This record gives sequence, C-alpha cells and structure tokens, in this order.
Amino acid sequence: MDNNQPQVQAVRPVSKDNLDSPTKTPAPTVYFDCHSNPATGKSFVLWDDIRLVFADALYVRHEAKVVPFMKDAEWMPLKPLRIAAIPDVVLDIVVDNPLVRLEAAGQQMALTDTPEEATSQDTPQEDATLELTTSPVSNALRRNPVYGLVEVAMENYSHIDHPDFRPKPRAPQFVPTADQKEGTNESTDNAPKNNSEAAIVSTQANNDKPTGTSQSHQSPQDHTDTAAIRDISPIVVKASFGDLTSQVELGDMYRFGDGVEQDFEAARYWYLKAAKQGDPAGQCNLGHLYRLELGVDQNHSMALSWYRKAADQGDAGGQCYVGLMYEYGLVGAMDYSAAMDWYMMAANQGYAYAQVCIGDIYETGQGVQQDYDKAMEWYLLAADHNLTAAQVRIGCMYLGGFGVSHDETIALDWLSKAVSRKDTDVWSQIAMGVMYGRGFGVPKSSSTALVWLLKAARQGLPLAQTIVSAMYRDGKGVPQDFSEALLWLIKSANHNHPDAQHQIGSMYLQGQGVPMDYSMAKEWYTKAANSGHKNARTKLSEVQQLLDEDKEATEAIEKKTKSSSSKLKFL
Repeated sequence: MDNNQPQVQAVRPVSKDNLDSPTKTPAPTVYFDCHSNPATGKSFVLWDDIRLVFADALYVRHEAKVVPFMKDAEWMPLKPLRIAAIPDVVLDIVVDNPLVRLEAAGQQMALTDTPEEATSQDTPQEDATLELTTSPVSNALRRNPVYGLVEVAMENYSHIDHPDFRPKPRAPQFVPTADQKEGTNESTDNAPKNNSEAAIVSTQANNDKPTGTSQSHQSPQDHTDTAAIRDISPIVVKASFGDLTSQVELGDMYRFGDGVEQDFEAARYWYLKAAKQGDPAGQCNLGHLYRLELGVDQNHSMALSWYRKAADQGDAGGQCYVGLMYEYGLVGAMDYSAAMDWYMMAANQGYAYAQVCIGDIYETGQGVQQDYDKAMEWYLLAADHNLTAAQVRIGCMYLGGFGVSHDETIALDWLSKAVSRKDTDVWSQIAMGVMYGRGFGVPKSSSTALVWLLKAARQGLPLAQTIVSAMYRDGKGVPQDFSEALLWLIKSANHNHPDAQHQIGSMYLQGQGVPMDYSMAKEWYTKAANSGHKNARTKLSEVQQLLDEDKEATEAIEKKTKSSSSKLKFL
C-alpha cells in the first residue's frame, strides 16, 4: 500500500434513529484495516469486514452524505463490495440497532457461502423468533423483472400493428386501464403475481404481475446477456431499513439478473428477509427457488412449507402454488381434488393463473370429466386479466379445434396478443415459437422458432423443454441430436411432465440416443402413467409383453445350453 494512503479507516456506529440528533456520548471509534487496489492504488474497506463487527450496519455516510459502493468502469458494484477509504476522517456506520454491538462480531448478516441444501435459517419456524407477523405490506404493484439488453432488432414484426391482424369479433379485445393508457407497464391488482406459470406442464414462476401491452416486441435474449446498468443503492438502503417491497424487488433483480449480475443466493437472502416479516410475496418466491432448484438443492417439502405460509394468510398466490404442488404430486401422490380446492380459493380472489390451472384440469380431464367448454370459460376469465398464459392456451385451442372450430385467424389474434409482452415472459416466448414454427404473420422458420422456445425452456418451463427436445430429436431448426433431446426431456420429466416421461420411455423402447432397454422403458412409462398420461398404460402392456418374450427366450437359451453341457459331460 502506498505510504500516502491510509493504513486504517476510523469508523463509529450511529443509530438510524439518531442521525439528526446524536447522543451526547458518542460511540467508541473502531478502526478497520484498509486494502489497496494494485491497479489504481486506491484504498478501501471491505463491506463484509464492517458487517462482521456491526451486524446491523445499513450503510456508510460522511457528513450526511451516503458513501456508495465502489464501481467499475461500467458502473457496476465491484465484488466483493467495498467502501472507499477516506483518510483522517471518522466515517459513520448507520446501524439499525441504537447500541454498539461489538459482541455481534462473527454474526455476519451479509451473504455467506451457506450450503445449498435446506438450512434452519430458511426453514419456516413457529417459534417466537420467527413467528410470522402481520407487518403492513405495501400495496404498490410489483415491477416485472426484465433481463439484459436487446441483442438485435426484431425482423418482420410489423404485423402486430397491421390492420389485417387486428382482433376479429371473436378474438381478444383488450381495454387498457387508466394507468396503462398513461404508458405504465403494470396491470390491475386482480392480475396474478406470476404470469409465466404453465398449468398442464409448468412449474415455472418467473415473473411478477404481467405487464401491459407494448408498442413493439424485443428480440430474443438469454439470461447470459449483460445486465442493464442500474444504481441499486437507493433500493438497498430501503431494503436494509426493512421495506418489504424493496426486499422483494431486490430479490427479483438478483434472481433475474435485472441490472445486476444474476445471483440466486443473493435473491434468497432478500426474499428470506421479507418472508420472515410475513410478506407473502417473499414467502412464495422462496418457495419458487426450492421448487425450481434455483441456487439451492431442489426441495419440494421446503417449497410447500413456504407456500403454505403465504396461503394461510389468505394470499391467492400461495394458495395457487399449494394447489400446483398437489396437482403434480410434488410432495406425495397426485391429488387433483385437493389441487382444485386450492385453485378455487385463489381463483375466487381473481387470481388469473389459478383460473388457468382450473381450465387446464378441465381441458385434460384430470380428476374431472374432460370439458373443453368449461376449460375455455376459465381461460377467458384469465385472459380478461391480460394473462399471457391464457392467451396462448386459447390460441392453441383454436389451432387444434379443441371444443371450438379450427380457426387459424382467431388463433393468430390471440397469439399476437400474447407476443405484445416483453420477451422475458415465457408464454410470450412460446407464442413466438408457435408463430415462427407455423409461419403465422411472420416468415416460417424452425430455427427462429427454436430460438424463442429455448428462451422459455431455459427458464424452466417443462412444456417448452419438451418441445425443444422434439425439435432436436426430429432435426427441426437444428441438426438432429438424440442426446440433446434426451437432456431436455429429463429436465421436463423432473417436473413430473407426463409427455416428457412418456417420450423418454419411447426413446429407451426404440433405442434412440440410448441403448435399447425395455426395463428402463417400463420405468418411464410407469412414471408417465402415474402422472396421468393416457397412452402410457398401453405402452406399458406392450413393453411388458416384450420383457416376457425376452425372459422366455433367455430361459430357452439357458435350458438349451444346460442340455448341451449335460451331453458333453456324458460323452
């Protein structure tokens, strides 16, 4: 370190409650060792060192001015977080606790390398220290996370505003709210908090309340794109002061890499702070991390525990996801009756995604009599909330003629409505994949369809993963690759997706990308049958017959070999 640079930095704690009226007896001064950047020679103090001593530290200030974290050339906070040293000055460490808690050294509140598996810190508790309170929750609408920067301008996308593609009388008619007319991107309070969920196949929950329509659609993006630069210091300060909305917002930013480097551990840290204060959004988002294996080991029991915390407070989102856990049998046997009960609780509160889930149950006939009319009724209710997942489902029903007349014009209207969203919405990405795959309003292109479907697949949407697998298997838009097809099927099958399980069984049955193995085929067909796949039991019978034939053939060979051995022995 340069001799002109300070060797230590003096600091003293100041209570956030006494910033304008300090106590007569100031707190003792504490000295921290400074570090030096070899490239610039600038000295700094590590934020982690400060938090080791002052566990309740919120931020650093000097003469009533907040000292920000040091940033790189692109204005991103340097890692690990650091504060520039100021020689011959005593910096204020603003703490949440009015007392100097030097005995709290070692109780690090900053992010640590905690094990990925469930810990006691994350586990919902009923003791007094973690008892969920009814802390006031801000009614401000949650922002919709956005990933990265635009890669390239979207080609051939003028059809959205073209008169020929405006909604027909039987197609969606969207009436924007007053806020949306003024240019906001938020929907009404009745809209679901997570609009990227699939019902038949999805266990993905990526987005908060759905955004309104936008004038144009962005180009495909990956999570690996450089995040848009943002100064998150104001949000960090508010979150550190216990603001629930800011804590969940920070969790969203880290989870989706919105303005910061994607960091699931940081997301879990902020979600947990909100969840422990009884915030349903924080509790549900923690559940999503454990259910989707984002930065932690997949733990469906832990996910259900957090969902129940939110649901027991009457939160519609929590109720919906508890229903999802029962529908897919993620914590035991599938229970469509229990799932429907939970979905109804949420749907009766106007939670649009729960309405989609109910529509899916009727469309597939899982636990109820299959009824396309009722499915459409529920989808339309959800579509009234401008829910992308519902719009895509309605479009696909018109494409397939399920309960309605086959009508590609109306199907296009609904899909066009869905793709007016930001491209971070997985169902908007699915719609783009369908449109390019079928050549609806855009030039037909399997390769471009695959780009969009991969966007959704990488966000964990099982349906997208299954479709991507089929494209690799059939060589559509990509060279044929059975190994890659199997990898995407396994990702989908891990969410109990029946079609994926059925297709894996078929790959083992036919020896596609894997050695032919009737036993493995039987195992996967059994899983598909237990997940409700209608054709899996027929395949099970077929495989069992092949296994029996193999067994008979093996026994005949063994018998013949044994007989030959006896004759040789006799001779």
